Amino acid sequence: PAPDSWEDVLNAGRALKKEGHPVGIPISQCTDAYNTFWSILWGFGGKVLEADGKTLALNSPETEAALEYYKSLYHEAMDPEVLSWDDAGNNRFLLSGKGCWIHNAISPYVTALDKKMPILDKIGVHSTPAGPAGRHVSLPILNLGIWKFSKNQELAKTFIKYLLEPENYAQWIVAGRGFSHGPLRAYENHPIWMDHPKLKILPGEANFVHATGWPSPPNSYIVRINDLYILPNMAAKVVTGTPIKTAIAWAEGEIRKIMES
Repeated sequence: PAPDSWEDVLNAGRALKKEGHPVGIPISQCTDAYNTFWSILWGFGGKVLEADGKTLALNSPETEAALEYYKSLYHEAMDPEVLSWDDAGNNRFLLSGKGCWIHNAISPYVTALDKKMPILDKIGVHSTPAGPAGRHVSLPILNLGIWKFSKNQELAKTFIKYLLEPENYAQWIVAGRGFSHGPLRAYENHPIWMDHPKLKILPGEANFVHATGWPSPPNSYIVRINDLYILPNMAAKVVTGTPIKTAIAWAEGEIRKIMES
């Protein structure tokens, strides 16, 4: 069965690494690295900012527990290459047949489907694992926007309205293989989920989704924390030998610089 908890991932990863098939979670400067960190941090009950969006909350026993988990997972179930991956690193890792499990969007499945790769039948899709504080998913929201300096703003608005008409947007979802659209409830029964049985769980994932930074509302602090990869850098420090409390203090210092600038 698919791992239901982060502890399941660790336990299975220990065994499968010995067979030459480790787990692959990037601990590097890429989007996948911080999205996974948010998911794990929340799963252990941690947070970076309070709900007011301006009070630091990173230094907590819950953050320490999340980092202890990272340390165990890295040393017992992963290989050092995760420290240098870009956003395609874990995809390549899974599609090569070496990796046993990654925490990712469905892009590797879509690649295997489009290229008719033999490994397609061996790829499964399941919910983000749960931690002691429940199941939580960090989801980057994809949007369409118009630059304020654009000379064709009205034409652009007309195009977006056309694209978002139900019959047109339904085709957008198909073209993107269920990967590149917003989390709109109106499309949770779109035929694509039934046409690809491995994807049928995806609409239900919206029940566990938060924007990065939660419980803080999205704000410029969170954007900068992600852009500077402070959270995966903190995890990288821990797995390479920095004491957990020291790594948290470093991250807090970096976040304070953002908030005071």
